[in-house]
Amino acid sequence: MKLQDLRQPVWILRHGRSLANKSGIIVSDVANGVKAEYGLAEEGISQAQAAGVKLKEELSTAGIPLEKLHIFYSPFSRTKQTAEQVALTLGRPTAEEAHALRERYFGTEFELGSHTRYTEVWEVDAQDPTSAAGGTGESVQEVANRLSEFLQSLRDKVDTSSAMLLVSHGDTLQITQAMLTGEEEALKLHRSFALETGELRRLNPLCG
Repeated sequence: MKLQDLRQPVWILRHGRSLANKSGIIVSDVANGVKAEYGLAEEGISQAQAAGVKLKEELSTAGIPLEKLHIFYSPFSRTKQTAEQVALTLGRPTAEEAHALRERYFGTEFELGSHTRYTEVWEVDAQDPTSAAGGTGESVQEVANRLSEFLQSLRDKVDTSSAMLLVSHGDTLQITQAMLTGEEEALKLHRSFALETGELRRLNPLCG
């Protein structure tokens, strides 16, 4: 799927700063990610609320009513809580969980280990986006494939007069952006699309 294939305005949001970020550990397995102990830190809650305010302003500027916004989020506690804060800020108390938006799984070798080891994975990604992270995790290509399928399903599910917010994770969202360029080499360079915690970004500014 390519950026021009999106039929609706789409915003992406990386979760606010989490307790795992604060502790400097990798939490990429869904079984760990859904635990409350890896939810948002206080700073992350504030970041999510600020993102909600910014999104509200951008929707207003684009002439998109709040009731036309569809929010989808990863099942991890940090993304769920981020989506909840955004929804409350917008006056929209509901959002929909989407398993496809989950964190990239970095494998058993890296799970719950130091976040300094991300660079080991990214160095391999830059050479071969089909290589499994840590030998047992997801490759860049696998993440791109699941997100392509998910966006295609939303393209057909959500009407063209609506907008979407995808609340997800660093690697997942940067790989999504790289995939949407339609350029194979972009997957190797997915780090160039990185977002900070709590950062909101519109994917297709010319849409809508």
